[in-house]
Amino acid sequence: MTKKKPPSKIARLQDVLKGHRNMLIVLQDYPDPDAIAAASALKELARATAGIQTSVGCSGIVGRAENRALVKYMGVNLLKMSGLDLAAFDLVAMVDTQPGTGNNSLPVDAVPDIVIDHHPIRALTRKAPFYDIRRRYGATSTMLYEHLTEAGCAIDIQLATALAEGTPFEKALETTVGKSLTEFQLDWKKHMDGHPLKTIPGLTVMKFRFKNNRASGDNDSAKEAALQEAGNQRAHDLTMLGDILKSRQHIPAAIIEYKKAIDESKMLSPVLYNKLAGTYLLQKDYAQSEALLRKSLKYYPQFATTLTHLGELFYMKKDYAAAEEFFQKAVRINPFNPLVHSRLINIYATLGHTKKKERQGLLYSYIK
Repeated sequence: MTKKKPPSKIARLQDVLKGHRNMLIVLQDYPDPDAIAAASALKELARATAGIQTSVGCSGIVGRAENRALVKYMGVNLLKMSGLDLAAFDLVAMVDTQPGTGNNSLPVDAVPDIVIDHHPIRALTRKAPFYDIRRRYGATSTMLYEHLTEAGCAIDIQLATALAEGTPFEKALETTVGKSLTEFQLDWKKHMDGHPLKTIPGLTVMKFRFKNNRASGDNDSAKEAALQEAGNQRAHDLTMLGDILKSRQHIPAAIIEYKKAIDESKMLSPVLYNKLAGTYLLQKDYAQSEALLRKSLKYYPQFATTLTHLGELFYMKKDYAAAEEFFQKAVRINPFNPLVHSRLINIYATLGHTKKKERQGLLYSYIK
């Protein structure tokens, strides 16, 4: 007896869509091109295969001009979640986000019928009648493209344009700049090598490196930088041991190894000081953490991680004025840290600063 083949994902999705009249697609509060494209694709899939009328909702704004242009081009009418009654819809779907992520306005007690996303799966997602989560994919819109083609849906030029907006960063960079990520990094390194930094006696200039090394696959420069940041091989090994212990939740033991690394290093490394200070934060030992961070800040005032940790420290203590000050300093140096943007949005929401919250959400949308 042959084992019956389980239904395909598109067949299971069509089963959920079948027999319904209307659907709400919930996006993240500040949708990016991938979310917009994915929503457009699911909307077309629902129309073409089940005759469903679809609305799209979010609570934030579409920040970047090109994203607003895409929304207009696709004819997507984004509705404010605050003005919607979920009971008025036969189905609720989520794309490029999931219940419980904190970046969307789906009510906490609501269970969506459909969830399609490329981020790590959330526990609440498993309650949905249909969910398709693929971490190996770089974009949710790519997943919806496959569903469309498997369902035999025609993809018109507008939808193809939207789906193209979900192109992975490396490919988009090459198309826009005319260089691969590796070539771009090499050109930037050459530029930086022509601008030698002045040193302060007794302190070490931090080693330059690109943190994202996916394109080159060469880890030698990263290893060299990590060793230089620690000061010597012994300090580096102790730091690595601290990292392992911390990852396994052996926090007191990790603190001991980080302290040993700092003593062995014989240099005031902001990297080591932040590792130890960040670990103290996990124990809510604010005094020890703040002392380390302020000492490091004295010599490395533009080190973004120190400023971020100080912001997090005061955020945990609910001293939102101080937290805002340090987070704002951090984001000016490194505007690509999503945690800082998220914390500032939460601070402004807590304090009732609506305009500041909207502005920060707009800034956050630029890097997503």
